[in-house]
Amino acid sequence: MKVVSVLVVLLFASACFAQRPTFAIGAGYGAAFGVNESIEHPLGGNLRFSLLYLRGLSPVISLELGGGHATLSSGEHETINKYETSITPLDIRFRYSPMREAQWSPYVFGGLGIALFDVTTVPQNKDPKADTSGGNLFATGGVGLFHTFLPHWALDITLGASTTLEDDLNPVHDDHSDGWWFATIGVHYLFNTGPEDTDDDGLSDAEESKYRSDRNDPDSDDDGINDGDEVYKYKTSPHTFDCDADGISDGQEILVLNTDPRNIDTDGDTLPDGEEFKTYNSNPLNKDTDADGLPDNDEVIKYHTKPFAIDSDGDSLSDGNEILKYRTNPLAKDTDKGGVADGDEVSRGTNPMNASDDK
Repeated sequence: MKVVSVLVVLLFASACFAQRPTFAIGAGYGAAFGVNESIEHPLGGNLRFSLLYLRGLSPVISLELGGGHATLSSGEHETINKYETSITPLDIRFRYSPMREAQWSPYVFGGLGIALFDVTTVPQNKDPKADTSGGNLFATGGVGLFHTFLPHWALDITLGASTTLEDDLNPVHDDHSDGWWFATIGVHYLFNTGPEDTDDDGLSDAEESKYRSDRNDPDSDDDGINDGDEVYKYKTSPHTFDCDADGISDGQEILVLNTDPRNIDTDGDTLPDGEEFKTYNSNPLNKDTDADGLPDNDEVIKYHTKPFAIDSDGDSLSDGNEILKYRTNPLAKDTDKGGVADGDEVSRGTNPMNASDDK
């Protein structure tokens, strides 16, 4: 039971690495026969139930947890070698299917498990040291074909072999580990059959084609926002790094600056967001970054003052007051060149536009 618990934990822990997986339950029936210690190898029944985690580890690697029942036996004409063994194999398999998108999808598989066995017919020449019941670890591998014939239904055909680490399935020891060949045909019911999303970015592969994004890359334009969020949350283009061409990536506008990635001038001051942020050090969300009474665009284009500094020339008068109230030069600390700073003249009541009253 400890092995079974480990297998279950491994199966569901793989969800951390999944890319849009699909769960499926299945049942199949076929044939099995032992491979040594008897002259004849008649076919026995082979029943298998499975839980399939399609694309559980990657778009091409799936996990399968399975168990069932098989019967191994010798031929009717054997005498002292005649045996029959009932086995319950429990295993975890890894499937590799490179043609995952095809309706007919071939795959190879390999895995490990434990075979619970009971020798119901003990041969006359049984080895005294052999167990007639218990559990043997085994490795398994083979090939298969997975065919989705309806939206929720798939056919699964497998052919493979399993070998144990012991020699007790047929308790006539021959110094070779016991094993069996098997073939099954079964059906699976698929629970999650939504549109394929290879990169798990919230856009189906069909939508990725529509929006010209990369179905193998969750962030096609490398702007820091995954393609699904660009389309459905922010209404930007998943294949364009800077949708509004303002010089700032969509990701930086959304995640850092809170500006509008679809509007070149978020605050409407006629300065592009990129120039405000990178060139003028002004706030692209505020028309008057320094709150001096002058719009950022006027400071940059008309007055050549600093849109991020309330007092560009350091004379203790705001740029807005110099231009709108006192008619002084916001780029000159002493407009009239009389030797007294504009701010000091205003404070003492003299005219910052007249040099004669400075002294």
